[in-house]
Amino acid sequence: MTDVAAQIRRHFRMAFSLSEEAIERLTETSRTALGEGLAALGASLDASDSGEAARWAHSVKGTLLNAGLAGLAEGIAAIEQGIARGETGEARSRLDAVEDGLRAFLNGH
Repeated sequence: MTDVAAQIRRHFRMAFSLSEEAIERLTETSRTALGEGLAALGASLDASDSGEAARWAHSVKGTLLNAGLAGLAEGIAAIEQGIARGETGEARSRLDAVEDGLRAFLNGH
C-alpha cells in the first residue's frame, strides 16, 4: 500500500468513521475518479480547451480534497486559478507534478 493509499484510508476512517469495507470502496472510487479526471484534464490542456480544463481541474481538486489530499489539491487549484486568469503556461508541469505524486496510487499500489 502506498503512502497516498494509506493517507486516504486514514482520512476516510477519521473523518467519516466508516467500516473498513466502506473505506475500501471509497478508496477505489477515488482511484477511479482521479485517474479519469486527471486524464481528461491533461487531454483538455493538450487541446487548449480552457473551458473543459477548468471544469476538470475543479472536479479533480474536489476529489483530492474529499480524499484528504489537500497538498495535492493545491497543485490543481493553481491550475484552475491560472486558467481563470488566462495563464496556462505552467498548467502541464503542475499537472505532471500532481500525477507523479499519485502515480503509485493510480497504478493500484
